Amino acid sequence: MRSKITYVVLSAVLVVYFFLAGTRGWYLLREGTPVTVAFGVAVLVLPAIGIWFLWHTTAFARAANALARELDAEAVAGAEKTYPGVRVERTAVEGSARELLIEASRDAGLLVTGARGRGGFTGLLLGSVSHALLQHAHCPVAVVRGAGGHT
Repeated sequence: MRSKITYVVLSAVLVVYFFLAGTRGWYLLREGTPVTVAFGVAVLVLPAIGIWFLWHTTAFARAANALARELDAEAVAGAEKTYPGVRVERTAVEGSARELLIEASRDAGLLVTGARGRGGFTGLLLGSVSHALLQHAHCPVAVVRGAGGHT
């Protein structure tokens, strides 16, 4: 929730900035001298780029959030009904999977992770994250494979 508030506040500040910069650009264009026209065009281009960037970033964030909700619903559909005593915590974070999972293991009763599942001989090996979790996690770790040996 806090990230949404931050996003809305920053977007509002950017829109005000774009408006103010745009009006200054129009003032410079109206002066009519070559130097002020050049500066006016430059000042108008920056808010246009900023608005374009803000629009596309917002569209990307919405699409990513929709995909995350869809994957979340798919991944645990029915799990809470089947195992009502098990608390499942789902979190989306950005950073190194190894470091973030090791840190998350401090407050966990069990850390469940997948294995690489590449098939053949290499499919028997663990990925670097699974291997690091088995060595450094602060709670028990279960490394599981999905159907067919894939995670």
